[in-house]
Amino acid sequence: MLEQLGLFTKKYLFATLLIVAGLVLVKIAITPDEALNRTQSTPFLLGGVAVLLAGIVSLLYTLELINKIVHFVVMIGLLVFCVVLTVLSVNSLEETIAMKEQKEKYDADVKQSLDDIRTVQLAYKKVYGHFAPDFKELKRFLLEDKVYNTIPVVLHESGQIPDRQPKGWELDTLGYDPIEDEALILDGIDEQEAIKLGYFRVDTAWVPVLQDLFFSEEALKNADQRKFTFDADKLSTIRNTGDDKFEFKLITKELDSLTNAMLVIDTYAFNPFKEEGQPRDTMKLGSLDLSDESTNGSWEQ
Repeated sequence: MLEQLGLFTKKYLFATLLIVAGLVLVKIAITPDEALNRTQSTPFLLGGVAVLLAGIVSLLYTLELINKIVHFVVMIGLLVFCVVLTVLSVNSLEETIAMKEQKEKYDADVKQSLDDIRTVQLAYKKVYGHFAPDFKELKRFLLEDKVYNTIPVVLHESGQIPDRQPKGWELDTLGYDPIEDEALILDGIDEQEAIKLGYFRVDTAWVPVLQDLFFSEEALKNADQRKFTFDADKLSTIRNTGDDKFEFKLITKELDSLTNAMLVIDTYAFNPFKEEGQPRDTMKLGSLDLSDESTNGSWEQ
């Protein structure tokens, strides 16, 4: 009995495996991917069908419903067909990966752009008490206005605040007792202590807004984290579109006589995985519905 079962299994195993594999591949092909919200490529689906047909032909041959020649010719034809489909599937996969990378770069650029717009709008509001009504006014603010700011000046010969604990005359100048103020001494010399010791000075001056927000020493510390160098002329332009006509849409709404709310919308909403006319996830900044003048981005919700 076991021997007969073994022979039966061995006889039909190859055809069964092909049929099961074909059915699995077809199911995968027609099931939409959750991340991309789309099904697999046509070559992938046809490949699954070809594997399924190979299993059926093998089963028919095993059952002696078709002869050896028909079986051989059909299997060779399906093999060649599968090879062609494999090449097409690989090309399709590479194209999908490229599209995914393009989408990720676009999203990163839009987020950076919207974050820059938020930075300028918040600075504008700090000066004028409300958000700028359009990009023309925002650009004017960046290029023409100035803000009163502090400029640190390090006077120490090394070009920086001494990275050590105060000692000798420094303790006397700071009024520290080596025992009672041990914790403060162990912390090393900070900015305020450096000012008292004459190693550090803070000057104040009127600084162009553009310089203060994006090209100051503090701003440049995070320059390596930016997706692109800030350009005031492209403040409203949606990057990575290959066409300067695509611009963000800025809308403001008065909340009362002194304040307003703003909404910035990505009008392009690039998504290579969506067909024309399909709804897209549009990135936005701010809201006209909230009375608290929200400046949150839609990706931050």
